[in-house]
Amino acid sequence: MSEELHTKSPERIEISDWLRMELSAVLNKVHDVQYSERFWGLIIEEYVKTAITRKQLLEGGNCDVNIPFLPVNSHNFPDSKTIWLEFAKNTVKAFLGRKSSARGMKLLEDQNQYRIGFPEFNGFEKFRAELGVELPEIHFQLIRPCNLFLRSKLNRIAEGIDDNFLKNSVKQLPKLYVEYFRSILNAIPLAEPEKKIFNVHNIRNFADVFILAKYTEHGAKLIWYQHGSHYGEYRWEYYHHYEHLMADEFRTWGWKISERDTPWKAYRLEAFKRLYREFDNRGEYNLMLCYPKMYSTYRKHCIDTTKFLEQNLDFKKFPEILARPRPMHKKHSHEKELSFISCENIDIGSGLEPIERQVSRSKIVVQISVPSTNFLECIYVDHPVTGILNNTEPTEVIKPYYSFLLDNGILHEDVQSLVRFLNNTNLESWWIEITGSDMYNQFKENFTGNVTAGK
Repeated sequence: MSEELHTKSPERIEISDWLRMELSAVLNKVHDVQYSERFWGLIIEEYVKTAITRKQLLEGGNCDVNIPFLPVNSHNFPDSKTIWLEFAKNTVKAFLGRKSSARGMKLLEDQNQYRIGFPEFNGFEKFRAELGVELPEIHFQLIRPCNLFLRSKLNRIAEGIDDNFLKNSVKQLPKLYVEYFRSILNAIPLAEPEKKIFNVHNIRNFADVFILAKYTEHGAKLIWYQHGSHYGEYRWEYYHHYEHLMADEFRTWGWKISERDTPWKAYRLEAFKRLYREFDNRGEYNLMLCYPKMYSTYRKHCIDTTKFLEQNLDFKKFPEILARPRPMHKKHSHEKELSFISCENIDIGSGLEPIERQVSRSKIVVQISVPSTNFLECIYVDHPVTGILNNTEPTEVIKPYYSFLLDNGILHEDVQSLVRFLNNTNLESWWIEITGSDMYNQFKENFTGNVTAGK
C-alpha cells in the first residue's frame, strides 16, 4: 500500500468511498437488485480494505488468479492453499458453532435489542439492559452457491470498465459476495426489523455484517461504539469515517465532532480497569516501553527512538525496564519484533502477558507513539504515563488537550524532549500535580468516557 493510502489520510477515505460506491453498483447489477450503498458498504468493507492494500497489483495488467471464497487481506493474491485453508477454517467454525448459530437465529426473531462484540468484564451485567442481549456468533457454511453463472455476468461487467484498478477489483470479488450471496442473505430471518436496535462494538465475522445489512436495509437502527484510540484525535481517521458513515448513531468516549456523535462510555477502558485492579505487583519495573504495531510507517521511528533511549536515558534512575511489543496474535511470542533492542537493562516481553498486569508492574509507562489505546487506558486509571506525539493532523476537539499535554510533560514532540523529562523530573510529585489539574480531568472526561458517569 502506498504511503498516501494509509488509514490516516484523506486519500484513503476518498478512494475507499469511491470504490465502495462503484462495487455497490456492480453488485446490484449482478444480483438484479437495488440495495442501498450502505447495505453493500456493510457487507463488502473487508474486501474494500483488501483491494486498497493490493491497489498496485490491481492497477497492473492481467489479474486472472484464483478467486477466494472469503476476502483475504494481504499485499499479494492468495494462493490456492491459502484460499482452501480459509474455506476449511470457516467450515469447521460453522460446524462447531451450530448451537451458537441456532441460538442467534432464534434471538433475531425473539428479541429487539442486541449487542455485538462488546468486552465482557466483572460488573458488565449492569450495562446489559442498555445494550440488549448478546447476539451469539452465527456462522454460515459456504457449501451451496446459488448461481454459478453469476461470475460470468460479473466478468462481463468488469470487461466494460476502463479503469484497471476498478476492473480488477470487480473481477477479484470473493465468492462470498457473488456465488454465495443470496443463499446467505436468505438464511437470515427478518423479524420486525423496524423494531430492532443493533449495538456494535466490534465486528466478529462476515455473518455479523450480513445481518446488519439486511436489518438496517429494512429499518433497524445501528449504533456503533468507539472501540479504540485514534477516533476523535486524527482528522482523517478512516475507520471512524467508515463506521460513522454506516451507523445511525456513533457513540464516542466523550467527544463530539458531528451531529451523529453521542458522548458515551468507554467499555473497553473499563474492562482494562477491572483487570488492572486485580494485580498488586506494582513497581517491579521502573519504566515500561510500550510499542505500537510494527507497520513500515512506524518501524523506523521505533528503532531510532529506542537507540536514542539506550544511549541517553539515566539507567541509574531507571535500572529495570520492560519493553512490550504490540501483539498481533495470541499464540506466539512477539519478542523478535523488538530485536533491535540491545541494552541489558531492558527486558523484552513476549507481548502475550496481559497488558493490565504489565502496566501495574511499572512505575511509569512510556508510549513510543501516541495516539495509543494504552495511553488512554493509563489515563483512565490514573497510572503515570508519557509518550511521543505522532499526529500531525489532529482534530479541532483534541488540539487544546494536546497543547496541555505537551506543556506538562505528558506528551513530547520528540525523543530528545522525552528523555530530558524522564531524567530530570521527580515523577511521583509531577504525577500528583498532573492528576489534580482541571485540564487533565477535562481531557479524561472527554476522551476516556467514564462508565460510571451515568450518560
